[in-house]
Amino acid sequence: MHQGERRQLSALPLPGASARRAKFWRLFVIYLALGLACAWLSQWLPVAEAGKRVATRIWGPVLTDSYPTTGRDQVTVMLIDDKDLREYGEVWPVSLGFHERRLLELLKYRPKAVFFDIVFLDDRKDPDLAGFIDAACKARQAGVPVFVGSFGNAGFAPSRTEAAMLTRRVTLDGRMAPCIEAAYLNLRIDGYDQSVWEYDVDIPAQSVGGLAPVAAQRFPSPAARLYQVEHRLDPHVAAEPMALVWGTASDPRNLEWLNSDLRPGGPGPACSASWEWTRVLPVGKADAPICPYQQLLPMRTLKRTHGLDSQQLDEAIRNKYIIYGTHLQSNGDVILAPYHGRIAGAFLHAMALDNLLSFEGAPKAGGDFGQPWFGAASGFTLFAVAVISALIAAKNAFEIPAALRSLASGWLSAWRPGAVFPGQALPRAVGGQLALGAKHLLLWLIPQALVGVAYFVAIAILVPVSYFLLKLGPLVWIEFVLFPIGMDFLQLGDKADEWRAQATQYLRGLGQAIQAPRSEAADILAKSSHEDASV
Repeated sequence: MHQGERRQLSALPLPGASARRAKFWRLFVIYLALGLACAWLSQWLPVAEAGKRVATRIWGPVLTDSYPTTGRDQVTVMLIDDKDLREYGEVWPVSLGFHERRLLELLKYRPKAVFFDIVFLDDRKDPDLAGFIDAACKARQAGVPVFVGSFGNAGFAPSRTEAAMLTRRVTLDGRMAPCIEAAYLNLRIDGYDQSVWEYDVDIPAQSVGGLAPVAAQRFPSPAARLYQVEHRLDPHVAAEPMALVWGTASDPRNLEWLNSDLRPGGPGPACSASWEWTRVLPVGKADAPICPYQQLLPMRTLKRTHGLDSQQLDEAIRNKYIIYGTHLQSNGDVILAPYHGRIAGAFLHAMALDNLLSFEGAPKAGGDFGQPWFGAASGFTLFAVAVISALIAAKNAFEIPAALRSLASGWLSAWRPGAVFPGQALPRAVGGQLALGAKHLLLWLIPQALVGVAYFVAIAILVPVSYFLLKLGPLVWIEFVLFPIGMDFLQLGDKADEWRAQATQYLRGLGQAIQAPRSEAADILAKSSHEDASV
């Protein structure tokens, strides 16, 4: 054989290589189609959506370790709890004079802005209304904007109390500015686990009485109002719900308050300073909830006789965004946070503002695959499912586990199970059987472990791409993990390929069966024509 012929033969693919490549592409297309179909359908499948949230609760906190404390250092939450009411000799709802006095006390420390997470819906006659508005005007002139909660976005007409608050103006730098501005409230409660995963930055208008809402009207949320005190908020960012990233490393100063007497009704269970892996274990997991992320001050600390002196209060309030809310037994202003459980509703706005500050006005985005089709979530899901599907197709088409098992068998070939445990308490035969079983276990375990490592490395690369580069929220990451790998575990791709082969064979046979009578008829006609010609 000539040298050129040998070179040509050596360049030819090995037997079966082309068939394996063809199988790879078939499996890749199958897993890609199935993965994307499941990712799209999952938004209507309660089991899939619930599974996404359970998985995110387990491994989502891992990325919060890299969550910056930029926002946490600028936000303080002040709550009125039941002990505060007893301390001040008040009952709920307190008079506006109570809020006026607390606002004036806060002004001594010059906060950056104050948001009252309280909605004044009642048309009650409060003699302290004018005094509260005067205090807000004083704050506005001192460079401290004041905001109050409102349901104006839902079409509710403002009460006389709210209308009086929002009408008053004060001269500021030669122009008229409102003493108090409305921050519009909307709670996006998840329909599957009742937690809050998203937050409306600009709240959409809602229809009232069958009338279409005014699309162009903007209803800034509390987080948007507070953020825009010193920063510009991109309208495109404000128009889309943000995917909340809940910080889990609580402000260390919260531990003292929440482990003492802050909880309504007296002492409550201790809270943990941060999330721990033991929380996902079925036994031995921590029962204590995680402390809220931002610094928390009960309102009674303003008396300077309960825990903090003037210097500590100054550090907690000066140049901070103050979110003024409630945490009362008689008041249902609580939410379910994914990692913290039941916490005061004021922390929702604090966490949303924290996200805007920490991510410099570009928070994480939410969304599902296909909503919209050309959005970042859809593009990343397509790319990530393609990567995972390629790994699965390569594993199955090129029989990588079998190749790894053969390689591991070569590594273990020097192991002689019958020679194990010489001269020990176990009989030689029993020791040999145990060692043989261990050898078979290793031959099965090593390929599975190496394939698992390959999956882990791919996911470990894709998740940071999603989180840090594309700025996608935690619920988007899980799409490409659950579905392709789950279908590989169920061997759906191989079964679909077998069904495809069987269907192809059936259709080919059906076509041949249909063509057979025509061929026989054509032969008879040809034979008849030949006989006529011969005659």
